[in-house]
Amino acid sequence: MKHWILGAVMVAAASAAAILTPHQRLAAQYPISLEREIPGQFGDWTQVKDTVQVVESPQLQAGLKSIYAQVLAREYASRDGTRVMLSIAYTEDQSENSGKQSHRPEICYPAQGFRIQDRQRTTLQTTYGDIPVKQMTAIRDERQEPLTYWSTIGTHVASNEVEAKLTQLRYGFSGTVPDGVVFRVSSISTDGPSAFAQQARFVAALAQALAPATRVRMMGIPPAQGRV
Repeated sequence: MKHWILGAVMVAAASAAAILTPHQRLAAQYPISLEREIPGQFGDWTQVKDTVQVVESPQLQAGLKSIYAQVLAREYASRDGTRVMLSIAYTEDQSENSGKQSHRPEICYPAQGFRIQDRQRTTLQTTYGDIPVKQMTAIRDERQEPLTYWSTIGTHVASNEVEAKLTQLRYGFSGTVPDGVVFRVSSISTDGPSAFAQQARFVAALAQALAPATRVRMMGIPPAQGRV
């Protein structure tokens, strides 16, 4: 059934694309600077300089640069010594057939030799609303990296392919070219449940530190869902 629905959505999206040509770019209307808008210190967390343990091959880095307008990679430490890695990849064009749709960790990590296990969908709770996310563990040799991620199209979190296509279609009908991010938080840990709990704590603290407009774009949480 899911494949029938996705197929119908894709046909509708193709038909809409033939009729409508989006001309208003969300990225131009509301510019984003990840380096400026994501704080280096908030709540219990402080950025640790020059120690990010993200593993990316030169080939993958070249591919990322061709897709994303901005990529932010940082490592943060809490007062109790917990460390998490934050990676945000921002693309200015998430419209249908743009060729610049975000790459999911399920694709990027195996391309670097990792195997993926323990995939699950869950929800992270913040003061401002809930975020539907995916969690999994990437493993390569002795390295185990539990990670939590989600992707946005415009101001909406796209939790599956059908929702992503429908969101692209809605933006297309409005004449708008949406931007989007892949937002990933991960840890080097052999204790998955503990790592996921710390990542949830990190995201909740970051949500409180972001400006409302940035929070909408990064997390898909409109101010109406909670206090500003």
